[in-house]
Amino acid sequence: MPFTSPISLANPFSETEVDFSTYTVIAVVDEVRPVVQWGMRITCIQEYIGVSAEDFGRTVVYVTVFSPRDGITSPMLVQNWHVIKMPISKKSIEFDVRIR
Repeated sequence: MPFTSPISLANPFSETEVDFSTYTVIAVVDEVRPVVQWGMRITCIQEYIGVSAEDFGRTVVYVTVFSPRDGITSPMLVQNWHVIKMPISKKSIEFDVRIR
């Protein structure tokens, strides 16, 4: 399936107000874990072009979850999250989550 350029993730989400007529907010939240070395990040967003006038295409949000090699448990629970904004689109949004 043909695709457009990836959406830049260079500017992290740091705003307190979002114009939802212009932007979509994507948030991924990991499960609560007792190990501090787990991490999670949106690594890429790729837009794929539709194949017909009725098919607007899709946007795939690639998420990488980093698992610890030797987990050190923590007395506190950890829950990672990552929030970004992207230009609004009529494309469907799918998530591809990979654990490393």
